[in-house]
Amino acid sequence: MKKVDDQIAQKFAIAAGTLMTRLFSTPLKTNQRGCMFAIGSAAAGALPTLPSPDSKFDVIGLGFVPGREWKGPAEVFVEEFRDGESKRWTNCRFWADTKDTPFYLLTDDPELCFSFDGYALVPLFAQPGGDNQEAGIKLARARLKEAALRLPLDEIRRHRMM
Repeated sequence: MKKVDDQIAQKFAIAAGTLMTRLFSTPLKTNQRGCMFAIGSAAAGALPTLPSPDSKFDVIGLGFVPGREWKGPAEVFVEEFRDGESKRWTNCRFWADTKDTPFYLLTDDPELCFSFDGYALVPLFAQPGGDNQEAGIKLARARLKEAALRLPLDEIRRHRMM
């Protein structure tokens, strides 16, 4: 089985974290646990393990098709432990309103999406985009790819140090 090119996938993970980060003017209930961006091969329907209360991080996972990493993640999922309960959202999609606004991470639940405050996941109890979210999903996909292409290799090394 061909392995994912970690360097390319890491560029997408760093770009996704940067593009999702937003500062909130009003306090929202973030998770006390930090959030990490993880990369790997697309699992094609395999379910990730549920997060453990002992884990220090929630996860936004980006799955790539080996040899096609520059197309961007083929799947995105969230694993979260909040209020004493493990939760998992598969089939997530990044969404952007404009070319300059931070991304949202849409779930299959029309009542929930996520943002990121630079440390933790922030649940938002409504999804942007209304009935037609496709334009925002396409915009986010293009912006993510462009940001990953621009990211210098030093940025990957810097993020590994954190």
